[in-house]
Amino acid sequence: MQQCHINYGASPGDEYVAQPYLYVGPPAPPPPTEDGFWNAPFGAFLTWDKSHSVADAVDFFRRGRRLAGRGRRDWGPVSRSALSHFRW
Repeated sequence: MQQCHINYGASPGDEYVAQPYLYVGPPAPPPPTEDGFWNAPFGAFLTWDKSHSVADAVDFFRRGRRLAGRGRRDWGPVSRSALSHFRW
């Protein structure tokens, strides 16, 4: 899904990350963070084994939006209902 030009989603795994993962893909290279949140060329990923609940996924997506949108006041929050199709 896409909100405010940021891609959010899940992948079953691919040539970049072998296991299933969630991802956040901002429209432009994001500013680096001290903790290395942006851990992929496309943005950030969180492997399925580190995401144990819908709350974990929502937290990951919200953090990605917040970090990618620093200084942007026109972006709305990521809601739980937007993630209702993900199953844990």
